[in-house]
Amino acid sequence: MFNNPLIERYRYSVMRPSVIYIYLSIYISLMAIIIFIGLADARFSGNFDGFFKGMFIACLIIELILLWGWASYNSGSVIREEIAEKSYSFFRLLPLSANQKTSGILVGKNLAVLVLAGINTALVLVFGAMARIDINLQIQTYLFIACITLFASSFALLASFGTPKKKIKSHPGVIVLVFAIFAMGPLIGIVGESVENGQLQSFLISFFTLKAPVLIISSLIAIYFSCWIIKGIFRKFDREREPLFTRWGALVFLAGYTFIALGLFFPKLGNEKFLNGYLITTILAIAALPMGSMRSYDDYLEKCGTINGSGASLNMRRIFRQSNLTLYAGLFAIWAAVGFGAAAYAGEDMAPWAMYVGVMLTFYAIFILLLELYVVYKPKSEKIGALVAFMIGLDVVVPMVLAGVLDKDTLLLFSPAGFAAACTEADNYTVWAIVAGFNIVISGLIASLVYPQYLNLLLLRRSMKKTP
Repeated sequence: MFNNPLIERYRYSVMRPSVIYIYLSIYISLMAIIIFIGLADARFSGNFDGFFKGMFIACLIIELILLWGWASYNSGSVIREEIAEKSYSFFRLLPLSANQKTSGILVGKNLAVLVLAGINTALVLVFGAMARIDINLQIQTYLFIACITLFASSFALLASFGTPKKKIKSHPGVIVLVFAIFAMGPLIGIVGESVENGQLQSFLISFFTLKAPVLIISSLIAIYFSCWIIKGIFRKFDREREPLFTRWGALVFLAGYTFIALGLFFPKLGNEKFLNGYLITTILAIAALPMGSMRSYDDYLEKCGTINGSGASLNMRRIFRQSNLTLYAGLFAIWAAVGFGAAAYAGEDMAPWAMYVGVMLTFYAIFILLLELYVVYKPKSEKIGALVAFMIGLDVVVPMVLAGVLDKDTLLLFSPAGFAAACTEADNYTVWAIVAGFNIVISGLIASLVYPQYLNLLLLRRSMKKTP
């Protein structure tokens, strides 16, 4: 692993004796204070078993601060630092694979953290053995910490690709201190309660028909998302200007996400609240995925050129097939198909369910057409994104505000959020039909703005082909 040039580069800076000695001095001083306070309390109370358990909890909390706080900050600061130092262009041109760059950042930038975490882990093991903490709880806890660490650090790195190109002064010590101050109370409460009860390792949750400890299920879910995040990092390094997801990648991710959500909600789908919870959870996914898989207008031009160059005639149908709208339709189709199966398993009446899907389709049509409006008009105005975001906000918020002001709960159904939350309690299908009709009219208006841009794209591509 240390043959990675990036790891070597960061090792020279973060593992210098003058740096690592300071970190070790701070850590040793902190542990000495904690041990002194713990021993004083144990001597006063005469409960030395409680001392070892308290030290186990304290070391575990320090482990979380190191790996979830400091390591995540380090991983997310690399791109920002390269941009601030005006060396990001050079960094992009390094003759390293995306795998080497990712591992170099995640490991190399966190070498000091990993050294301290390794020392702290040894103390956790020692105090855990002395406190006779259940071995299953310890194993599951270490697995959970490791999986969440990978998820948090990789997510911080992926999120940093959107860093503004300006210098932001910050220091990891300040960030870690702020994290520790705000996280210490909840962490002490959660970790202490879990250790004191000794039940967390045997707390089972269902996944379809299987039962497994909550920490194991949570770790596996974190691994799933971590794999996709790392895949996204690779794509950002290799294809920086392209969407985070390919078309097939977005569909596969949604299929996996839906499988996980369905597995968690499956045992109690017969309960209407759990069914609605599953639906809302998956609706959020099909609303978020378009943001990471959206092709730009330049991509449209390039793809149309490929079609033209292949000898196939370029027409509106082919442009539409290559547009974002077909991908978004595929995402909705997956959600609707799995939702139909879930509703059938829950014993729901299929006629109302079909109406529910139909109304949600009209809401989704407004949303994706607004996104497409952003894509096709962005070359003309950089501020179109603000207008589209404002219109989406209006669609979601205004009906809910009016429902509260006018004391008309029916108006909630005109908001996608209100409809998703209140549809199980509202069986006035006439209102549903009115909502769908209103949405269709709005969708038609937006589509009338998108279509001319598709036509312009067709004419532009044809004119480019004729130009010698």
